[in-house]
Amino acid sequence: MAFNELAKFVARTVRYPNAARAKYTTGRVIVGFMFSPTGRITNVTIISSVADGCDEAVTNALLSFRDEKHNLKTGDYKLCVDFDLAGKAFNEPLPAELKKDPTFLNQIVISGYSR
Repeated sequence: MAFNELAKFVARTVRYPNAARAKYTTGRVIVGFMFSPTGRITNVTIISSVADGCDEAVTNALLSFRDEKHNLKTGDYKLCVDFDLAGKAFNEPLPAELKKDPTFLNQIVISGYSR
């Protein structure tokens, strides 16, 4: 499935931001974006934000993704990226309206460790 390629890429690329780790910041970034016909992600919009560099980490990862095989269908999508720090878990359920949204792809968890 094409989403698996994107999920693996985001999980490998996003690093827990140092500022977020230092401040024990956890939370959920919900992001909207468009897959273009060229296989690139464009029009990244933060729908639900987390401070201390988490939004930027997700945005930068998405903008660097390339679907060179063009397996992903052109269109608008949403993705949820949870930032979970050992010792301060973030485990809120996904909003019901997001689960029902046909443009919602899935949830990815980025785990970090405090220093």
